[in-house]
Amino acid sequence: MTVSKAVVPIRANTPAQTTEPVLRVSKAVATGLTDLTIAFRPGRQHMDDDRKRWLQICAKAVAKFDEQIIVAVLDELLTDNKANPFWPTPQDIFEACKKKESRWQADTFVKFGLLSTQRWSPSEVRDMRRNAGIAPAAFELATLRRHINDNLERMLRLFRDGYRDDCHPIITMAEEVFAAIPRAAFPENAHERIVAARGKYAAAVQREANDSAANRARHLEACGIEIPKPEVRDERHH
Repeated sequence: MTVSKAVVPIRANTPAQTTEPVLRVSKAVATGLTDLTIAFRPGRQHMDDDRKRWLQICAKAVAKFDEQIIVAVLDELLTDNKANPFWPTPQDIFEACKKKESRWQADTFVKFGLLSTQRWSPSEVRDMRRNAGIAPAAFELATLRRHINDNLERMLRLFRDGYRDDCHPIITMAEEVFAAIPRAAFPENAHERIVAARGKYAAAVQREANDSAANRARHLEACGIEIPKPEVRDERHH
């Protein structure tokens, strides 16, 4: 979890847990969790003195997620808590963070032309394209950088080995789409290596187009079909 400089400890309230390490979370996350305990009441299985323990368990459940995701989910739970009128369970919060993370990642990939649509239905893809860009800029940048860093060697190897149909979109996308990816999203030397691969890909596509045109011309000629030459306009008389 991305933690801001301001952190607050959340410690279990029960005597049996006094030796447990203090779990530190950002002030924004602690505030969001505390707000839920104020907006809703403990479940029937909770005692009033379970509040701090509930806070600690929830903080532990979401610790792996980006702080922006956690805060957004906690804000949404204030008005969309399926456990209302009781506290949401730690699992509720974890699942909501997991769903939010997946959605923001997909939105980021849609926005920057990197989405693989195989795992999504056509309606879901249309919806994501319509709402692309809802993820915070800092999350987008971190997601892009992690994706490029994790896939760089594989994407370059597939291209180098001739698997053109399996090329990563970052190699085949239009120049204006590629240019929209922030330079800060590329790890060291990654941008230069990808640009070199894109150049080779574009050259290969152009060669294929030229070969296809030449083959078509030879075929028409063999069939006795004359290819009309473009008319050259004489500008001297105008």
